[in-house]
This record gives sequence, structure tokens and C-alpha cells, in this order.
Amino acid sequence: MNQVRRFAGEEITGPVTTLHWGEATVEGCRALRDSGFKCLPCDFNVDNDLPPCSFYLDVEKRRHINKRLIWRDNKEGIIFIRCSIIIDTHELEEIVPFLNDLKKDPHMSAYVDLLTHEQYFYPSYPGYQPDYRQKILTAVKWAADNGYEPAFLEECVF
Repeated sequence: MNQVRRFAGEEITGPVTTLHWGEATVEGCRALRDSGFKCLPCDFNVDNDLPPCSFYLDVEKRRHINKRLIWRDNKEGIIFIRCSIIIDTHELEEIVPFLNDLKKDPHMSAYVDLLTHEQYFYPSYPGYQPDYRQKILTAVKWAADNGYEPAFLEECVF
């Protein structure tokens, strides 16, 4: 949180956080919940060739959340949100068709989360993507053109 405050300021902090690869056991998620984080976004990979990104959720629960945008584990009191798109994992020309397909699904289109990774901007990064800025601008333009407005996730969930 100190690093987030360093580059974004205190006002950007809230009850939602994203963990890299969604790697946390149920005990780790409880610790996050007890520290004030009520909502954990992730892409909840299942039934594909991508590495699992799923916190402590088993395959059945990942399949369930992949059919909707949001799911609450009532036992643990934790809300999970499925990320809409991880921009760096798509080619530029795939972004608009992917988002258009997402918009057709009423269970997935109420909120669109455009997940980015900062490191893809930098030529010194081994996975540098020269068109990364254009990818982000394409996704943001699509969102604006389709009636989405900027919002913090907690404004939409709580």
C-alpha cells in the first residue's frame, strides 16, 4: 500500500485490491478481508491454456464466476469480480471485437474492468509492447463510445 500511495496518492486507496496472479489461500484472503479489502478482482482462468488465476476458488467456483461478473463467498464475506480484459494479453486488433462480445453478455457487461500492467510501456522491459499505449487508448475509447463512465469498483459494488 505504501507503493500505491507513493505513485497514486491516498485518495486512490479503497476496499478493492488486485493480487498478482490472484495467488492467495483462503487464509491469505481472510487476512486481506480483515485488513479492509472486501473485493478481489481476478480473471479466474479455467478450461483454457492460461495459468490459473483464482485465489482459493476451485474449478467449479471458477466456472461459476466465469458466467457472471461478480460473486460473493458468503462463508468468507469476500466479493470476487471477474476482470473483463487484461489488455496486454490481446493483440491491438483483437481488443474491440473482444469487448464487443463481452458487451453482448448481460451477466458480464454491467461493469467493464480494463486491467493493465505498467511494465509493458517500458522499452527496457523484456515483454515491452510498442503498441501498448494504443491498446489502452483503444479499450478506453471503446468504453466511452459504448456508454461506460469511469468509476471505482467500490462505487459500483457497495
